[in-house]
Amino acid sequence: NEGPAGPREADALREAAGQAALILHGERLRHEVSRSRERELVRDLVAPDPVLRDEAARMLVEEDLATADG
Repeated sequence: NEGPAGPREADALREAAGQAALILHGERLRHEVSRSRERELVRDLVAPDPVLRDEAARMLVEEDLATADG
């Protein structure tokens, strides 16, 4: 079909754009949560409490955010 999109095509395009926006928004939120978790663990890594530091180090390695190698 050549020429301008009709109402049916326009509705389909709006629906596709809305779905794409939801997917991108969800990805952005997941990224923000992940970054927040990383910041929290790094903060705990330098905390005065040795138990908190050890737990943060363990979680950073467990969550593949850091390696245990020297």
